[in-house]
Amino acid sequence: MRKNGQRLTYFVIGIVLALFISVFYGPKAKAQQNVGLDFASGYQLVYRVDSSDEAVVRQAAEVLEKRILSYGAKDCEYTVSGSDITLRFTGIEDVEAMRKNITKKGELTMRNSDDDLIMDASVLNPAAPIALSTSGDDEVIVLNVQDTDTFYQKTASQAAATNKYMVIWVDFEEGTQKYSDESSKNNPAYLAAATVTSGIEGSCYINTHHSHEEAFQQVVLAFSGALPAAVSETSFNEISARFGSFETIWKGIIIGSLAAAGGLVYLFGAAGCTTMLMMLLNAIAYFAFTALLGGRFDSYQLAAYALSAFGGILMMYPVLKEFKLNLLRGRNMQAALDNALAVNGRTVWEGAVVQITLGGLGMLIFRSDLSQAAGSVLIGGICNLLLFVLWNRIMLKDMVASGYCSNLKLFRVDPAKLPDVEKGEAYVEKAASVNVDFASLLKGKLPYIIFAISLAAVLLIAGSAEKTALWKALIIAAIVIVMIEAYVLFAYKDRYALMPLFLCFDAMIGVIAAVTGSGKFAGMVLCAVALSAIGLFTLIGTYRSEFKSIAREKLNEEKIGKFVNTLLGRFTENYCYAAVMLLVLVLVLAVTAKNLQIFTACILVRAGAFVSATLLASKGWMEQIIKFIDRRPKKSNRKKGSKERSETVIFGLNEVK
Repeated sequence: MRKNGQRLTYFVIGIVLALFISVFYGPKAKAQQNVGLDFASGYQLVYRVDSSDEAVVRQAAEVLEKRILSYGAKDCEYTVSGSDITLRFTGIEDVEAMRKNITKKGELTMRNSDDDLIMDASVLNPAAPIALSTSGDDEVIVLNVQDTDTFYQKTASQAAATNKYMVIWVDFEEGTQKYSDESSKNNPAYLAAATVTSGIEGSCYINTHHSHEEAFQQVVLAFSGALPAAVSETSFNEISARFGSFETIWKGIIIGSLAAAGGLVYLFGAAGCTTMLMMLLNAIAYFAFTALLGGRFDSYQLAAYALSAFGGILMMYPVLKEFKLNLLRGRNMQAALDNALAVNGRTVWEGAVVQITLGGLGMLIFRSDLSQAAGSVLIGGICNLLLFVLWNRIMLKDMVASGYCSNLKLFRVDPAKLPDVEKGEAYVEKAASVNVDFASLLKGKLPYIIFAISLAAVLLIAGSAEKTALWKALIIAAIVIVMIEAYVLFAYKDRYALMPLFLCFDAMIGVIAAVTGSGKFAGMVLCAVALSAIGLFTLIGTYRSEFKSIAREKLNEEKIGKFVNTLLGRFTENYCYAAVMLLVLVLVLAVTAKNLQIFTACILVRAGAFVSATLLASKGWMEQIIKFIDRRPKKSNRKKGSKERSETVIFGLNEVK
C-alpha cells in the first residue's frame, strides 16, 4: 500500500519550481546582475598625466577610477604605463557627460562671502568627504566631517565674524570667480552656501540651488578627491566582453549544472534526480543572492560558484552512495535512507557550516572587492545548506515515504541481484578502485611526488601575488585550521586525528595559487580552504563510520593498513566521480566563456592539492596509530574479580581490549 502519497507533492513542486525559476529568472538575470567587464561590453579611456612621478600617476588613476565608479560604472579597472593610464569600464549610460567632467581637478574648499579660504577638504573624511541627498524638493549637500575639533573652531569663528556665510566651492578659480558675482545667478558656479550661526561639532547639511544633475557633477569630483596633476584624454573607444556575453554564459551555467548533475542521475536514478534539481536551483539561487546583495558577476564569481557547486556535490554524493549500497544489501527504502543519513549526515552538515563560517570570517577581515569575494563563499555555503543539505534530504524522504517510487530500478538497483538475507547471503561490493594498494603506496614516495606536482602547478600559474590579499588569506586559513583542529579534538575526542594539520598544506597551495595576479582571486582562496575543510570532514566522517567494523578488534599494523587502504579506495572513487562532474561543469562554462585558463588552472591546482593533502593526512594518521598501538593511554577500569582493560579512543570510538 502506498503511504503518504501527498508528500510526493513536495517533490513535484520542487521540479516545477526549478524549471519555472530557470525559465523566468534567466532572461531577467542581466537586469539584476552587476555584470563586470568579463561578460559585458564597455569602454576604454586612455589618459596622460602631466607628471613622470609614479606615485602621482597611480594616485591620479585611483581618483579617476573612483570618479568613473561614482558615475554608475558596474565594473572599472585601470592599468598604469609610465605617465599613461588606461581605464576600462562598463555600465555607464551617458559616457559623454562623464568624459566632459572627469578630468577636472575636483578641489573642494570652504570660503566666506569675501572668497577668503576658511577650510579645505583635509577636515573631511577622505573615504567619503561629501555626499548628495534629497530632502523633499530640495537637494542637500552633506559634508562628512572627520576632524571635528578643527571644523568646530573654524565654524565658531565664522559665526562670530561679521561675514557669517560659508560657501562650498569645487575648483574655485582665484581672480576669476567671486561669490558676489555668482550669488545673483540662477545657476551659480559654487556648490552651496549657508549662514553659520554657531560652531558645528560634526557633519553638516547645506541646501544647494542646483538641480540634482548639476549638483551631482560637482559632488562626484569632490567625492573622488582632487587630481594631483593635470590629466588629458588621449583616446576613447568601445570594447567587447573578454570571455563572452552574459546571455551565453548564463546558458552555460544552466546547461553545465544539468550536465554535471546528470552523472548523479545515471549512477543513482531517481535519488540523483533530486540532487540534479538542487544543483540547478543552487546555480539560480547563488547568482540571485549575489545580485540581490550587489555583487559583481565576473569570471572570479563564476569560478567561486563552480568550486561551491563542487562542495555541494561532495556533500551529497556519499549520502546517495550509501543509500544505494543499503538497497543493494537488501534493506527496505526507508531503512536504507535513514542509515545513509545517519552515517553521512553529520559530515554533510559540518561541511556546509564550515563554508558559511569561512565566508563570514572573510567578510569581517576583507574589504571592497575582497569582501565581495568572501560574500561569494558565504552565499555558496548558504545555498549548499538550504538546497543540497536541507531540501534535498526533505525531497528524498518525501520520495521514499510517498510509495510511488517503490520500484528499485528507479534507483539503478537490479532486484534480481539482491542478496537473500533470509538465507544468510550478503552483498559483496565490487573491488573497483580498492584494488589499488594505497597502504603500500602511502609508505612510499607517492604523496611527496603528488606534493611536488602540486607545487609545480602553483609555480606554473603563479604571477605577482598581491601581498595584502595573500597575508589576509593566510590569516583566515590559519584561523580555520585552528578552529577545525579544536573541533576534532573536542567533538571526536581523538588525539590521533591529525588531518586538520594537513589541511594547512592544501589550504596554502590553494591560497598561493588563488591570489596570483590580483586580489580578486580572494574568492577562490576562500573556496579552496572551504573545500579543503569539506573534504577533511568527509574523510574523517568516512573513517569514523567505517572504523566501527574494527573498533572492537585488536589493532595491528596489518589491520590498520588494510583498513586505510579500503577506505582510501572508496574515498578516491567518490572523489573521482565528483571531480568528473565538476570537470563537466567547468568545461561547459569554459567553452561558453571562450577561455579555459582560469577554470582549468583552478581545477588542476585544487585537485593536486586535495589529493596530496588526503594522502599525506592518511599517511600521518596511519603512522601515528601504528606508533601508539603498543603504548596506548591506559585507564584503570579494574573492578573486583575483573581484569584491567586498556582503551584507545580513535575518531570518538573506544577500542576496548
